[in-house]
Amino acid sequence: MDTPHRGASFLSVLLLFLLVSCSLPSLISASSFCNPSDRRALWKIKKSLNIPHYFDSWNPWKLSIDCCRWHYVDCNTAGRVTQLSFYTIHRPFHTRRPSETSRT
Repeated sequence: MDTPHRGASFLSVLLLFLLVSCSLPSLISASSFCNPSDRRALWKIKKSLNIPHYFDSWNPWKLSIDCCRWHYVDCNTAGRVTQLSFYTIHRPFHTRRPSETSRT
């Protein structure tokens, strides 16, 4: 009579193990927010571009939003920005020269 309880216990432990192992990758990736200095650099890039409406998701004041989830931003698993994917913008844009940026 002891055997059915062992089988149920084993299945419970196995189910718990599978649940935790499936959830672990998403928990790890959710905890790797972008680097604060990368966030500041992205904000400076946004300010220097002449097309701010393309970068509406780049909001440094919403600290709860991971900047690795912003449009056009690619990050590595450590949460560091590795690439800006501006090729998806369908019109040419120009950056301001540094002298223009300092006057604004």
